[in-house]
Amino acid sequence: MKSKFLQLLFLVFMIYSCSNDDGAASDFPEINITHYSATHTYGVGISMDGDTFNALLENNRYVSSSVTYFTSNGQPPSETAFTNYIYENDRLVSIERPSSEFFYYDAQGRIIAADNYRMKSLRYTYMPENKVYADVMSGNYQDAGAIVIQRYEITLNADGDIVHSFYDSNLNDGVVDHEGNYYYRNGNLVKQKVDGYVTGFSYSQIYNTSSVVHIAMWGKANYNLLECRPSVSLRLKNTEDTAALETEYGFYKSSYYVYPNSQTHKEEYFLQQ
Repeated sequence: MKSKFLQLLFLVFMIYSCSNDDGAASDFPEINITHYSATHTYGVGISMDGDTFNALLENNRYVSSSVTYFTSNGQPPSETAFTNYIYENDRLVSIERPSSEFFYYDAQGRIIAADNYRMKSLRYTYMPENKVYADVMSGNYQDAGAIVIQRYEITLNADGDIVHSFYDSNLNDGVVDHEGNYYYRNGNLVKQKVDGYVTGFSYSQIYNTSSVVHIAMWGKANYNLLECRPSVSLRLKNTEDTAALETEYGFYKSSYYVYPNSQTHKEEYFLQQ
């Protein structure tokens, strides 16, 4: 009897742990992403320029990367920029490059501030009922005199998905600029209603490799809060290009696009199981 009780207790603990895992990484099959590469070109012929981004990953997280800029007229690369990614307690704390980014967390591993992320400084305040204020600040986290200049009021569900948001670009006018409601099924955003406009989404059977990386680097809820919009999905959305994608082990692996303006984009993840 005691043995059965302990087995039941262990099962309940495991179910609770999985349901509260920030990022729900267990929803993805096991995969090991070792490298990522992307090349962009602009223009045609002797006027074509471009850049190549290469990243090394460990535990599905960026640890270092470089960007090399090039031309097609025989000139050497104009510049190569290097970046390092620093982690503490399984969370990304800094992206080190000439314009570095910094991330701060509380004791529970929740994001509380970000400096220079997409050229913005953000602070987060956690409220009851899974509400979070994501404030765009006038200064960085160390600046005691920084003030709020814009605010996102975000509601998360238990899986770290954004289910509701307000955006206010001017806290003094009493007017909410945008409102969004978001609906999920099987780890994917299937419908959104933003400012009254409803959009539905369908999904392929291809696992979203970039979401694996974002979850590993920040955690699912943290990454959604950094982006201030739903930004993680289990699968790739169905688009007219989905059938042209290359896959491996059920995950998105690579693609190549030629755009009407003569730009091209090629990217590839290097995967192991």
